[in-house]
Amino acid sequence: MMKIIFMVLFLINNFVYSQFFENFDDSLNIPNNWAIFKGENEAGNNLNNWTISNSDGVSKNNSAFVRYENSGKINEDWLVSPKIDLGNYRNCFLTFIQHNSFIANSTKYEIKISTSSQFDRSTFKTIEIFDDTTFYDIFSLKKINLSAYDSQQIYIAFVKTEDDGNNWYIDDISVKGDLINSFLKGKIIFSPN
Repeated sequence: MMKIIFMVLFLINNFVYSQFFENFDDSLNIPNNWAIFKGENEAGNNLNNWTISNSDGVSKNNSAFVRYENSGKINEDWLVSPKIDLGNYRNCFLTFIQHNSFIANSTKYEIKISTSSQFDRSTFKTIEIFDDTTFYDIFSLKKINLSAYDSQQIYIAFVKTEDDGNNWYIDDISVKGDLINSFLKGKIIFSPN
């Protein structure tokens, strides 16, 4: 009987659970609980902000998309997730599918995390920076460790910085981690005599 109990507890502890998933397939617009805004210099125009592309998605047809801009200034385009609760998870990670349109351009892509605000740029910390040489014009998987934010509530920002740079398509955004069994926390499960 004890072997069965330990096997069940082992299996429960080793499943990876998804706390958050977005594939942008439910609407022709970015979901209302996401935030979209420009950088502090407000460069660029509103027509080139994050939107839905209905011709270039993975799970169905939709993906989030931001177009390059040629404003003569550095353009920053932010797409920020709703609050994601990692309060009962550990070993968390972010995955998403992405592609751009032009190879070897001069665009910088950043993943930023805030634990306090969806809109205040100053609260976001950059956890990953990459450029056009790290992915191409076909969808590829990106995986980022979020374990530094285990047991917290976070907002994830996808930020593209460029002037006359590249397009960015993202889809199937997922945050996963190992479920912490709070009902077992601090309790002795088995103590041999």
